[in-house]
Amino acid sequence: MTDENRVRVKVTVTGIVQGVGFRWWTKRLAESLCVTGKVWNNPDGSVGIEVQGLETSVKSFTDALAGGPAGSLVLGVLTRAVPLVDDSGSFSVSFVREES
Repeated sequence: MTDENRVRVKVTVTGIVQGVGFRWWTKRLAESLCVTGKVWNNPDGSVGIEVQGLETSVKSFTDALAGGPAGSLVLGVLTRAVPLVDDSGSFSVSFVREES
């Protein structure tokens, strides 16, 4: 697999997305699509995500975020492309964003 087929995006999900299992649901979604990255809570009540993988898998991932888990109410999914990184090959969950 070449980097030409891979993308990384930063995502902000707004709505009722904290305290409803959203981060753990996101981790399971990422693992099912074989994408890597991380998810965290933002101080403003939104959830932040960075996800990397095959372009089609990342697209499926970001599309699925609009549904969210039971108990959530997603009002917005904002994405922007960011540079690829050499990541750990897994998807991690943090309580709050860790500075890189």
